[in-house]
Amino acid sequence: MLSRSLSLDLYDQWNAMENDKGKWRYTSPTHVVRAFYQALKELEEEGGIARRAERYRANHRTLVDGMRKLGFRTLLPDAYQGHFITSLLQPGKREIRLQDLL
Repeated sequence: MLSRSLSLDLYDQWNAMENDKGKWRYTSPTHVVRAFYQALKELEEEGGIARRAERYRANHRTLVDGMRKLGFRTLLPDAYQGHFITSLLQPGKREIRLQDLL
């Protein structure tokens, strides 16, 4: 298989680990592996994917409800909106300055 990226060639990395006793092709990205381990640990402590999704949905609902009270609208109708990324439309031509929000 060909990849356009040497460092992100996941197939070649997988192949090297399978055939070379789990070794990385190049210097192992210890910080990435540790961060991934920590992320999986926190996910498990939270109760898994379903519990995290519940929290994300609640956070999304709180955000949207509050922003709508301020005059913002969501880019997508609620029926199509996910709970992971939320896009909001600024009301009118109102200028928003971060300093005013602090």
